[in-house]
Formats: sequence, structure tokens, C-alpha cells
Amino acid sequence: MKTVLTNKNISIRTRRRALECYIEPILMYGCEAWTLSKQTQKKLEATEMWFLRRMLRISWTAKKTNDTVLEEAHTTRLLISKIRKRQATFFGHVMRREKLENLVTTGMLEGKRSRGKQREKLIEGLADWLKAGKSLEAIEATKDRKKWRTMIANAAIGQLLLNCLSQVSGQLEKPVVIGRKEALINSKAAVTSQIRSLMWQMELQLTRCKRINGPSSSVALH
Repeated sequence: MKTVLTNKNISIRTRRRALECYIEPILMYGCEAWTLSKQTQKKLEATEMWFLRRMLRISWTAKKTNDTVLEEAHTTRLLISKIRKRQATFFGHVMRREKLENLVTTGMLEGKRSRGKQREKLIEGLADWLKAGKSLEAIEATKDRKKWRTMIANAAIGQLLLNCLSQVSGQLEKPVVIGRKEALINSKAAVTSQIRSLMWQMELQLTRCKRINGPSSSVALH
């Protein structure tokens, strides 16, 4: 697999698709039950960047920022969003079934809270990502399958927008090191590349949403 991912005769887009199809599913195995703390998210993002650097044959000694690596790979950070989408889809499936898993997820235990900061919960993390308010509101929203899937699509597209816009703003804020004209051209090319990547990813998300919810479904950007 390494020979395919690092082969410069294969387009970056094809190599990136191979990474998404063959490597990421192994990494995300069982992610539906993960509780993503900030520390865990940082480790996952670091792993995602490590994959891209290996794919582009960028040495660990090369002083290239993550934004530069993402620009060369014509992509943005997507791993956390993919994990959250899987978690939200599985969570909605569990909540719509009156089974033991539903009781375990929503059940309350007798007794007092333990001392110190409470552990992060999967429901709270999903509610925050979906902008669904409190945990109970998120649980109630799962009853309507189409509404829940539209919320997932909205959250994924919103996260994609934030990631791409942060990369674009980073390109615009780069200082001019060489001649003004050449630096301006390079900046415009980088921004254009990021916008094209953004539009392609958004189109992909909208297509998936329409395929799941039907052609009459509407996705609102927040």
C-alpha cells in the first residue's frame, strides 16, 4: 500500500481516495463508541497529518506547516468530522430502537456523583457537534430519521466550511517574502485551490444527503 500512496505517477486525488478507502476505515474501526476528548482529537488530527505527510513524502525534518501540507494535498481536515458522522448515525439508530442499548445509553444510575470533574459523555459531545442544545434535545431529535440525518449533514458541512475558511485565511495572512507580484499570484492560486476543494467537498456532502433523504430534502447552512 505504501508504494501506491507514495507513487508520484498517480494523481494526488487518487492517492487520497485510496487513503480514505483502505487506511482510514481501519483507524476508525469501532469509533461509534468512542468518547472524543480534546486530547484524543489532537492525537487523531496528528495521525491524519502524519498520513498526508507520508503520502506526499515530506520528511519530519522539513519545516512545513500543517496548512501547507493540506494545501499540497488539496484537502482539509476531515477525520474528526467523519468520526462524528458515524457516531451520530449509530446513535440515532440506537435511540430509535427500544432495546437494551437504548436503556444503557439513556438510563440513570442511583447514587451520588463522584468527586472532581465529571467524565465526558458521548451524547454531550454529539449534541455539541450537532449544535442540538442539551443531550435530551439531541435524543428527542433522533425520533425523526430525516430530521436527524439533515442535522448530521448540516454539522458536517459547517465543520468543512470552518476548516477550509481557516486555511484560506491562513494563506491570505502569509507575509510577502519575495517580489510582490509573484507572491500575490501564489496567494491567489492557493486561495483558488482551497475554494475548489471546499466546493467539491460540499457537493459531495449534499449529494450524500439527497441520496439518503430523497431529492426533496433541503440542507440549511449554519
